[in-house]
Amino acid sequence: MQQTVLERRTSPTSLGRKMRIACVQGGDYWSTKRRLQANGAEYYSGQRYTVDAYERFARGYARLIVSLDAPYYAHQQGRARYRGVPRPLDTRAVPRRVSEWLRAQQIIRELERFRATHLIVRCNDLVGCELLKWAARRRIPTAGILASRFGREHRQSQRFCELANSPNVLLMANHNRVATESMVEAGMHPQKAIAWDYPPAVHPADHAPKQLPTSGPIKVLFAGRVCDDKGIPELIDACARLRPQNKSFELTICGDGPMLPELRNHPAVSAGWLTLTGLMQNAHIHKCMRESVITVVPSRHEFAEGLPLVIYESLAVRTPLVISDHPIFTRYFQNDFGVRFFESPDPANLATALASLASDPTAYARLSAETEAVWQSLACPTTFDDILQRLRKAWDL
Repeated sequence: MQQTVLERRTSPTSLGRKMRIACVQGGDYWSTKRRLQANGAEYYSGQRYTVDAYERFARGYARLIVSLDAPYYAHQQGRARYRGVPRPLDTRAVPRRVSEWLRAQQIIRELERFRATHLIVRCNDLVGCELLKWAARRRIPTAGILASRFGREHRQSQRFCELANSPNVLLMANHNRVATESMVEAGMHPQKAIAWDYPPAVHPADHAPKQLPTSGPIKVLFAGRVCDDKGIPELIDACARLRPQNKSFELTICGDGPMLPELRNHPAVSAGWLTLTGLMQNAHIHKCMRESVITVVPSRHEFAEGLPLVIYESLAVRTPLVISDHPIFTRYFQNDFGVRFFESPDPANLATALASLASDPTAYARLSAETEAVWQSLACPTTFDDILQRLRKAWDL
Protein backbone atom coordinates (compact mmCIF):
# COMPACT_ATOMS: atom_id res chain seq x y z
CA MET A 1 0.00 0.00 0.00
CA GLN A 2 1.34 3.41 -0.91
CA GLN A 3 1.89 5.84 1.93
CA THR A 4 -1.18 8.03 2.42
CA VAL A 5 -1.67 11.47 3.94
CA LEU A 6 -3.13 9.69 6.95
CA GLU A 7 0.04 7.64 7.39
CA ARG A 8 2.22 10.72 7.26
CA ARG A 9 -0.01 12.60 9.70
CA THR A 10 -0.03 9.81 12.30
CA SER A 11 3.64 8.88 11.96
CA PRO A 12 5.07 9.74 15.42
CA THR A 13 8.72 10.08 14.49
CA SER A 14 9.31 12.62 17.25
CA LEU A 15 8.23 10.16 19.93
CA GLY A 16 10.98 7.68 19.08
CA ARG A 17 11.60 5.16 21.82
CA LYS A 18 9.10 6.92 24.11
CA MET A 19 6.24 5.26 22.26
CA ARG A 20 4.00 3.12 24.48
CA ILE A 21 2.00 0.55 22.52
CA ALA A 22 -1.25 -0.87 23.91
CA CYS A 23 -3.16 -3.81 22.46
CA VAL A 24 -6.64 -4.94 23.56
CA GLN A 25 -7.65 -8.38 22.35
CA GLY A 26 -9.62 -11.53 22.99
CA GLY A 27 -8.02 -14.68 24.32
CA ASP A 28 -5.44 -14.85 27.11
CA TYR A 29 -2.13 -13.57 25.76
CA TRP A 30 -0.12 -13.95 28.97
CA SER A 31 -1.08 -17.59 29.55
CA THR A 32 -0.61 -18.44 25.87
CA LYS A 33 2.83 -16.84 25.75
CA ARG A 34 3.96 -18.66 28.90
CA ARG A 35 2.64 -22.01 27.65
CA LEU A 36 4.37 -21.62 24.29
CA GLN A 37 7.63 -20.76 26.05
CA ALA A 38 7.28 -23.69 28.46
CA ASN A 39 6.25 -26.60 26.24
CA GLY A 40 5.24 -25.23 22.83
CA ALA A 41 1.65 -26.47 23.16
CA GLU A 42 -0.46 -24.75 20.49
CA TYR A 43 -4.22 -25.24 20.91
CA TYR A 44 -5.33 -23.11 17.97
CA SER A 45 -3.78 -22.69 14.55
CA GLY A 46 -1.71 -19.51 14.38
CA GLN A 47 -1.16 -19.09 18.14
CA ARG A 48 2.63 -19.30 18.03
CA TYR A 49 2.76 -17.39 14.75
CA THR A 50 0.74 -14.41 16.07
CA VAL A 51 2.52 -14.27 19.44
CA ASP A 52 5.95 -14.38 17.78
CA ALA A 53 4.92 -11.74 15.22
CA TYR A 54 3.63 -9.38 17.90
CA GLU A 55 6.70 -9.87 20.09
CA ARG A 56 8.93 -8.92 17.15
CA PHE A 57 6.73 -5.94 16.36
CA ALA A 58 6.75 -4.43 19.87
CA ARG A 59 10.22 -5.50 21.04
CA GLY A 60 12.13 -2.66 22.67
CA TYR A 61 9.05 -0.55 23.41
CA ALA A 62 6.90 -0.22 26.51
CA ARG A 63 3.81 -2.28 25.79
CA LEU A 64 0.56 -3.27 27.42
CA ILE A 65 -1.62 -6.21 26.36
CA VAL A 66 -5.14 -6.41 27.77
CA SER A 67 -6.81 -9.84 27.40
CA LEU A 68 -10.61 -10.00 27.39
CA ASP A 69 -11.08 -13.76 27.81
CA ALA A 70 -8.77 -14.19 30.77
CA PRO A 71 -9.18 -14.18 34.55
CA TYR A 72 -8.12 -10.99 36.28
CA TYR A 73 -4.35 -10.64 36.49
CA ALA A 74 -1.67 -7.95 36.41
CA HIS A 75 1.83 -9.06 35.42
CA GLN A 76 4.94 -7.28 34.24
CA GLN A 77 7.94 -8.68 32.40
CA GLY A 78 10.58 -6.13 31.51
CA ARG A 79 8.88 -3.32 29.57
CA ALA A 80 5.81 -5.47 28.88
CA ARG A 81 2.65 -5.38 31.00
CA TYR A 82 -0.14 -7.95 30.82
CA ARG A 83 -3.66 -7.42 32.17
CA GLY A 84 -6.67 -9.72 32.26
CA VAL A 85 -10.02 -7.89 32.33
CA PRO A 86 -12.80 -10.52 32.22
CA ARG A 87 -16.48 -9.75 31.88
CA PRO A 88 -18.55 -10.31 35.06
CA LEU A 89 -19.55 -13.90 35.68
CA ASP A 90 -23.10 -13.00 36.75
CA THR A 91 -24.81 -10.98 34.02
CA ARG A 92 -28.28 -11.45 35.55
CA ALA A 93 -27.81 -8.62 38.03
CA VAL A 94 -26.41 -6.21 35.42
CA PRO A 95 -27.47 -6.23 31.74
CA ARG A 96 -24.72 -7.32 29.37
CA ARG A 97 -24.65 -3.94 27.63
CA VAL A 98 -24.04 -2.19 30.95
CA SER A 99 -21.43 -4.71 32.11
CA GLU A 100 -19.56 -4.39 28.80
CA TRP A 101 -19.60 -0.58 29.05
CA LEU A 102 -18.21 -0.81 32.59
CA ARG A 103 -15.54 -3.24 31.41
CA ALA A 104 -14.60 -0.84 28.61
CA GLN A 105 -14.16 1.97 31.14
CA GLN A 106 -11.93 -0.29 33.24
CA ILE A 107 -9.79 -1.01 30.19
CA ILE A 108 -9.58 2.68 29.34
CA ARG A 109 -8.35 3.43 32.87
CA GLU A 110 -5.62 0.81 32.29
CA LEU A 111 -4.66 2.52 29.03
CA GLU A 112 -4.50 5.91 30.75
CA ARG A 113 -2.41 4.59 33.64
CA PHE A 114 -0.09 3.06 31.07
CA ARG A 115 0.00 6.40 29.16
CA ALA A 116 -0.55 4.68 25.82
CA THR A 117 0.66 6.60 22.78
CA HIS A 118 -0.48 3.99 20.21
CA LEU A 119 -3.36 1.52 20.25
CA ILE A 120 -4.09 -1.75 18.46
CA VAL A 121 -7.74 -2.82 18.77
CA ARG A 122 -8.41 -6.54 18.32
CA CYS A 123 -12.03 -6.50 19.46
CA ASN A 124 -15.20 -4.91 18.17
CA ASP A 125 -18.75 -4.56 19.49
CA LEU A 126 -19.31 -2.22 22.46
CA VAL A 127 -15.83 -2.51 23.98
CA GLY A 128 -14.21 -1.82 20.63
CA CYS A 129 -16.46 1.21 20.08
CA GLU A 130 -15.57 2.71 23.45
CA LEU A 131 -11.86 2.22 22.78
CA LEU A 132 -12.13 3.92 19.38
CA LYS A 133 -14.07 6.83 20.90
CA TRP A 134 -11.41 7.27 23.58
CA ALA A 135 -8.56 7.10 21.08
CA ALA A 136 -10.24 9.59 18.72
CA ARG A 137 -10.74 12.14 21.51
CA ARG A 138 -7.05 11.91 22.39
CA ARG A 139 -5.87 11.65 18.76
CA ILE A 140 -4.00 8.46 19.56
CA PRO A 141 -2.71 6.64 16.44
CA THR A 142 -4.83 3.50 16.23
CA ALA A 143 -5.19 0.39 14.08
CA GLY A 144 -7.30 -2.76 14.25
CA ILE A 145 -6.63 -6.44 13.50
CA LEU A 146 -9.90 -8.35 13.75
CA ALA A 147 -11.54 -11.67 12.91
CA SER A 148 -15.25 -10.96 12.97
CA ARG A 149 -18.30 -10.42 10.79
CA PHE A 150 -19.96 -7.00 10.70
CA GLY A 151 -23.65 -6.50 9.92
CA ARG A 152 -25.31 -3.50 8.33
CA GLU A 153 -28.36 -4.20 10.50
CA HIS A 154 -26.29 -4.22 13.69
CA ARG A 155 -25.99 -0.78 15.28
CA GLN A 156 -22.75 -1.59 17.11
CA SER A 157 -21.19 -2.73 13.81
CA GLN A 158 -22.22 0.52 12.15
CA ARG A 159 -20.95 2.57 15.08
CA PHE A 160 -17.61 0.75 15.12
CA CYS A 161 -17.10 1.41 11.40
CA GLU A 162 -18.07 5.07 11.79
CA LEU A 163 -15.52 5.48 14.57
CA ALA A 164 -12.88 3.60 12.54
CA ASN A 165 -13.23 6.30 9.88
CA SER A 166 -11.71 8.83 12.31
CA PRO A 167 -8.45 10.42 11.07
CA ASN A 168 -6.40 8.87 13.88
CA VAL A 169 -7.24 5.32 12.68
CA LEU A 170 -4.71 4.13 10.13
CA LEU A 171 -6.32 0.85 9.08
CA MET A 172 -8.71 -1.92 10.08
CA ALA A 173 -7.63 -5.39 9.01
CA ASN A 174 -10.11 -8.29 9.13
CA HIS A 175 -9.72 -12.02 8.65
CA ASN A 176 -10.03 -12.80 4.95
CA ARG A 177 -12.13 -11.32 2.17
CA VAL A 178 -15.79 -11.59 3.20
CA ALA A 179 -15.36 -10.34 6.78
CA THR A 180 -13.39 -7.39 5.38
CA GLU A 181 -16.12 -6.65 2.83
CA SER A 182 -18.67 -6.73 5.66
CA MET A 183 -16.88 -3.78 7.34
CA VAL A 184 -17.19 -1.72 4.17
CA GLU A 185 -20.86 -2.67 3.87
CA ALA A 186 -21.33 -1.46 7.46
CA GLY A 187 -19.87 1.95 6.60
CA MET A 188 -16.07 1.81 6.82
CA HIS A 189 -14.03 3.67 4.20
CA PRO A 190 -12.81 1.02 1.71
CA GLN A 191 -9.21 2.32 1.75
CA LYS A 192 -8.97 1.50 5.47
CA ALA A 193 -10.28 -2.08 5.18
CA ILE A 194 -7.57 -4.71 4.58
CA ALA A 195 -8.01 -8.48 4.38
CA TRP A 196 -5.41 -10.63 6.17
CA ASP A 197 -4.87 -14.32 6.89
CA TYR A 198 -2.54 -16.77 8.63
CA PRO A 199 0.13 -18.69 6.74
CA PRO A 200 -1.30 -22.21 6.23
CA ALA A 201 -0.57 -24.68 9.01
CA VAL A 202 -1.35 -27.68 6.80
CA HIS A 203 -1.50 -28.03 3.00
CA PRO A 204 -3.75 -30.23 0.82
CA ALA A 205 -0.80 -31.18 -1.40
CA ASP A 206 0.43 -33.27 1.55
CA HIS A 207 -2.73 -35.41 1.67
CA ALA A 208 -4.42 -37.64 -0.87
CA PRO A 209 -8.18 -37.35 -1.50
CA LYS A 210 -10.23 -39.73 0.61
CA GLN A 211 -12.79 -42.45 -0.05
CA LEU A 212 -15.81 -43.20 2.09
CA PRO A 213 -14.85 -46.08 4.44
CA THR A 214 -16.52 -49.38 3.61
CA SER A 215 -16.47 -50.48 7.26
CA GLY A 216 -16.01 -49.10 10.72
CA PRO A 217 -17.72 -46.11 12.36
CA ILE A 218 -18.79 -42.90 10.63
CA LYS A 219 -16.61 -40.56 12.66
CA VAL A 220 -17.99 -37.01 12.83
CA LEU A 221 -15.74 -34.26 14.19
CA PHE A 222 -16.36 -30.80 15.64
CA ALA A 223 -13.40 -28.60 16.65
CA GLY A 224 -13.88 -25.18 18.19
CA ARG A 225 -15.54 -23.33 21.04
CA VAL A 226 -18.10 -25.52 22.79
CA CYS A 227 -21.09 -23.18 23.08
CA ASP A 228 -24.70 -22.80 21.94
CA ASP A 229 -24.01 -20.25 19.18
CA LYS A 230 -21.53 -22.62 17.56
CA GLY A 231 -24.42 -25.04 16.99
CA ILE A 232 -23.39 -27.74 19.48
CA PRO A 233 -26.97 -28.59 20.64
CA GLU A 234 -28.23 -29.25 17.10
CA LEU A 235 -25.09 -31.22 16.21
CA ILE A 236 -25.61 -33.61 19.13
CA ASP A 237 -29.35 -33.77 18.37
CA ALA A 238 -28.63 -34.61 14.71
CA CYS A 239 -26.29 -37.47 15.64
CA ALA A 240 -28.81 -38.76 18.21
CA ARG A 241 -31.46 -38.85 15.46
CA LEU A 242 -29.13 -40.90 13.26
CA ARG A 243 -28.16 -43.47 15.88
CA PRO A 244 -31.38 -45.54 15.72
CA GLN A 245 -30.95 -45.81 11.94
CA ASN A 246 -27.16 -46.27 11.89
CA LYS A 247 -25.35 -47.18 15.09
CA SER A 248 -21.98 -46.51 13.46
CA PHE A 249 -22.28 -42.71 13.84
CA GLU A 250 -19.83 -41.42 16.45
CA LEU A 251 -19.26 -37.77 17.37
CA THR A 252 -16.05 -36.27 18.74
CA ILE A 253 -16.08 -32.69 20.08
CA CYS A 254 -12.66 -31.08 20.46
CA GLY A 255 -12.34 -27.82 22.35
CA ASP A 256 -13.36 -25.93 25.46
CA GLY A 257 -16.25 -23.65 26.26
CA PRO A 258 -19.19 -22.94 28.58
CA MET A 259 -21.19 -26.03 27.50
CA LEU A 260 -18.41 -28.52 28.22
CA PRO A 261 -19.12 -29.19 31.95
CA GLU A 262 -22.80 -29.86 31.18
CA LEU A 263 -21.98 -32.10 28.22
CA ARG A 264 -19.75 -34.33 30.35
CA ASN A 265 -22.98 -35.62 31.95
CA HIS A 266 -24.76 -36.16 28.62
CA PRO A 267 -26.13 -39.73 28.22
CA ALA A 268 -24.32 -40.04 24.87
CA VAL A 269 -20.98 -39.92 26.69
CA SER A 270 -21.78 -42.97 28.84
CA ALA A 271 -23.36 -44.63 25.78
CA GLY A 272 -19.99 -44.33 24.08
CA TRP A 273 -20.90 -42.46 20.90
CA LEU A 274 -19.97 -38.93 22.11
CA THR A 275 -16.34 -38.19 22.98
CA LEU A 276 -15.29 -34.88 24.55
CA THR A 277 -11.56 -34.33 24.28
CA GLY A 278 -11.30 -30.81 25.74
CA LEU A 279 -8.43 -28.72 24.38
CA MET A 280 -5.99 -30.56 22.15
CA GLN A 281 -2.76 -29.47 20.49
CA ASN A 282 -3.42 -28.29 16.98
CA ALA A 283 -1.27 -30.96 15.35
CA HIS A 284 -3.43 -33.61 17.06
CA ILE A 285 -6.58 -31.90 15.75
CA HIS A 286 -5.23 -32.22 12.21
CA LYS A 287 -4.66 -35.94 12.77
CA CYS A 288 -8.21 -36.36 14.14
CA MET A 289 -9.62 -34.49 11.13
CA ARG A 290 -7.76 -36.72 8.70
CA GLU A 291 -9.03 -39.83 10.51
CA SER A 292 -12.62 -38.54 10.68
CA VAL A 293 -15.14 -39.18 7.93
CA ILE A 294 -16.87 -35.77 8.15
CA THR A 295 -16.05 -32.45 9.82
CA VAL A 296 -19.05 -30.35 10.87
CA VAL A 297 -19.11 -26.56 11.37
CA PRO A 298 -22.68 -25.88 12.59
CA SER A 299 -22.35 -22.17 13.53
CA ARG A 300 -25.70 -20.42 13.98
CA HIS A 301 -26.47 -17.35 11.88
CA GLU A 302 -26.22 -15.00 14.87
CA PHE A 303 -22.65 -16.06 15.69
CA ALA A 304 -20.29 -13.30 14.49
CA GLU A 305 -18.24 -15.78 12.50
CA GLY A 306 -15.36 -14.67 10.31
CA LEU A 307 -13.92 -17.77 8.64
CA PRO A 308 -13.06 -20.53 11.15
CA LEU A 309 -9.64 -22.06 10.72
CA VAL A 310 -11.19 -25.50 11.18
CA ILE A 311 -12.66 -25.07 7.67
CA TYR A 312 -9.23 -24.37 6.15
CA GLU A 313 -7.71 -27.28 8.03
CA SER A 314 -10.38 -29.84 7.15
CA LEU A 315 -10.13 -28.86 3.48
CA ALA A 316 -6.34 -29.19 3.71
CA VAL A 317 -6.49 -32.74 5.11
CA ARG A 318 -9.13 -33.55 2.45
CA THR A 319 -11.96 -34.41 4.88
CA PRO A 320 -15.35 -33.26 3.48
CA LEU A 321 -17.27 -30.68 5.47
CA VAL A 322 -20.92 -30.29 6.38
CA ILE A 323 -21.39 -26.63 7.31
CA SER A 324 -24.30 -24.39 8.24
CA ASP A 325 -25.80 -21.90 5.82
CA HIS A 326 -24.24 -19.10 7.88
CA PRO A 327 -24.30 -15.84 5.86
CA ILE A 328 -20.51 -15.69 5.81
CA PHE A 329 -20.10 -19.31 4.68
CA THR A 330 -22.58 -18.96 1.81
CA ARG A 331 -20.49 -16.08 0.43
CA TYR A 332 -17.32 -18.19 0.38
CA PHE A 333 -18.59 -21.59 -0.69
CA GLN A 334 -20.80 -23.22 -3.28
CA ASN A 335 -23.08 -25.96 -2.00
CA ASP A 336 -21.88 -29.47 -2.90
CA PHE A 337 -18.49 -28.31 -4.13
CA GLY A 338 -15.98 -29.43 -1.50
CA VAL A 339 -18.55 -28.71 1.23
CA ARG A 340 -22.22 -29.48 1.84
CA PHE A 341 -24.61 -27.03 3.51
CA PHE A 342 -27.41 -27.66 5.97
CA GLU A 343 -30.11 -25.25 7.15
CA SER A 344 -29.18 -23.90 10.57
CA PRO A 345 -30.34 -24.38 13.29
CA ASP A 346 -32.38 -27.39 12.14
CA PRO A 347 -31.03 -30.67 13.59
CA ALA A 348 -33.26 -32.74 11.29
CA ASN A 349 -31.78 -31.03 8.23
CA LEU A 350 -28.27 -31.53 9.60
CA ALA A 351 -29.02 -35.23 10.20
CA THR A 352 -30.21 -35.55 6.60
CA ALA A 353 -27.03 -33.89 5.28
CA LEU A 354 -24.81 -36.20 7.36
CA ALA A 355 -26.73 -39.35 6.44
CA SER A 356 -26.77 -38.55 2.71
CA LEU A 357 -23.01 -37.91 2.60
CA ALA A 358 -22.21 -40.99 4.71
CA SER A 359 -24.22 -43.25 2.36
CA ASP A 360 -22.96 -41.97 -1.01
CA PRO A 361 -19.37 -43.12 -1.81
CA THR A 362 -19.36 -41.35 -5.18
CA ALA A 363 -20.39 -37.97 -3.77
CA TYR A 364 -18.00 -38.39 -0.84
CA ALA A 365 -15.01 -39.08 -3.11
CA ARG A 366 -15.93 -36.12 -5.33
CA LEU A 367 -16.20 -33.71 -2.40
CA SER A 368 -12.85 -34.87 -1.04
CA ALA A 369 -11.22 -34.46 -4.44
CA GLU A 370 -12.60 -30.89 -4.66
CA THR A 371 -11.19 -29.77 -1.30
CA GLU A 372 -7.87 -28.57 -2.73
CA ALA A 373 -9.55 -26.23 -5.24
CA VAL A 374 -11.83 -24.85 -2.51
CA TRP A 375 -8.84 -24.38 -0.18
CA GLN A 376 -6.98 -22.51 -2.92
CA SER A 377 -9.99 -20.20 -3.40
CA LEU A 378 -9.58 -18.95 0.18
CA ALA A 379 -6.02 -17.72 -0.40
CA CYS A 380 -5.28 -14.23 0.95
CA PRO A 381 -1.81 -12.79 0.20
CA THR A 382 -1.59 -10.44 3.21
CA THR A 383 -0.64 -12.03 6.54
CA PHE A 384 -0.96 -10.93 10.17
CA ASP A 385 2.76 -10.19 10.18
CA ASP A 386 2.39 -8.07 7.01
CA ILE A 387 -0.16 -5.88 8.84
CA LEU A 388 2.23 -5.39 11.76
CA GLN A 389 5.07 -4.52 9.39
CA ARG A 390 2.82 -1.93 7.76
CA LEU A 391 2.22 -0.43 11.20
CA ARG A 392 5.96 -0.42 11.97
CA LYS A 393 6.57 1.63 8.85
CA ALA A 394 3.64 4.01 9.37
CA TRP A 395 4.39 4.52 13.06
CA ASP A 396 8.15 4.67 12.52
CA LEU A 397 8.93 1.85 14.95
